[in-house]
Amino acid sequence: METSDMQDRGELWRGYCDKFADMGPDVLRPGCHPRLLRYNPRSERALVLVHGLSDSPAFLGALAEHFHSRLGYDVYLPLLAGHGLCQPRGMRGVRLEQWLDNVHFAVAAAARGGAVVSLGGLSTGGALALLLALGEGAVDGDLFLFSPALGLADGPSGFPGPLKERLLRQRWVAAADRLLDLALPLVGRHPWRYDRVPLVAAAQLVRLMERLAALDAASAAGFAGRIFAAWSECDRVVSVARIRALNERAATGRFHPFVLPESAGVAHASVVLGRPVYGVGGGGQPLEAANPHFAAMLAAIDTFSAGTSC
Repeated sequence: METSDMQDRGELWRGYCDKFADMGPDVLRPGCHPRLLRYNPRSERALVLVHGLSDSPAFLGALAEHFHSRLGYDVYLPLLAGHGLCQPRGMRGVRLEQWLDNVHFAVAAAARGGAVVSLGGLSTGGALALLLALGEGAVDGDLFLFSPALGLADGPSGFPGPLKERLLRQRWVAAADRLLDLALPLVGRHPWRYDRVPLVAAAQLVRLMERLAALDAASAAGFAGRIFAAWSECDRVVSVARIRALNERAATGRFHPFVLPESAGVAHASVVLGRPVYGVGGGGQPLEAANPHFAAMLAAIDTFSAGTSC
């Protein structure tokens, strides 16, 4: 099953745990630790791969293994503040600035020794990767985005995504989240993510989206590397239109999309799953379905990494 496979992908990143005091192995859920897949001696190219909101590096295990064993990257998987904890306390007090510090530390670690550093991520991790790539001098490689959270999707009955974003910035969100936490605690059967996204954490994601939206429309063209972006047309979590708009902002030939058609029925986070994820203890129906076109996506990444068109 996907759960046991993911546990085996990468060693505990002890230096990361030492840097961030709230990331000690004793406070983390089994398998949710920050991790490394690294060669000795180190590879000439490195990839920082950032997980999404409410999940952990384990969710990216299959991707990390492919980049490491097939493409020769040293892969660094940071754990964002407030994630992967046995006692998450509703993620109260978590701030966007902490997540940026987490990724900055990972990029600096990857750059030691002169490696060419690429950056990538799923959902919130993809948005963080894009923001840092546009302003982080150490990111001199490529950018790999998987269902990047650049805006929220419209809800049922035409409820617009931008309105959801505005509502999440209101002061009542923290109080509402405390009530939700009493009825729906974060830690449940899912081994690699919380069972729901706390509103207070979603509000920090909205701050990140606003930071990206505030960038000059031409700023994507200022990124020296190329962009590989994979997403599902039936994504009900993030705005597909805003992902597509990256193509318009990037220079000709630098944006390489891998688009899963609506008919494939691939959910937002399942884009990065080579196998389904089952609940703690296994058995029953999977909690998250696999991407049926995962192998084709990996082949597109191989082609992209080789420097030819996807």
